[in-house]
Amino acid sequence: MDFLLTPEITKSCTLIAVNFPFSHKNPVWVETQLKRYPDLVLVNSPMDVSVYDAWNIAIRKSTTEYVCNLNLDDRVSPDYFTYGVECLENRN
Repeated sequence: MDFLLTPEITKSCTLIAVNFPFSHKNPVWVETQLKRYPDLVLVNSPMDVSVYDAWNIAIRKSTTEYVCNLNLDDRVSPDYFTYGVECLENRN
């Protein structure tokens, strides 16, 4: 994820993670991510949820104009967000 979080992107987006009991049983891993990404918004769900429910939880927490979902195993181009926003901003 580091390559996606450029200064241009982080000033205009919010990284939201939904943590639920089954997702990461290792609290040390979660704490490590919080240290790596200090602006990360962590939402703890008290019950197991599907990936789609997790996306919806994050969307409801979002405060930005655009929303995009990524999973931990997704691989995208480093200019993924920049290109997506440019396309949306320049549409007719």
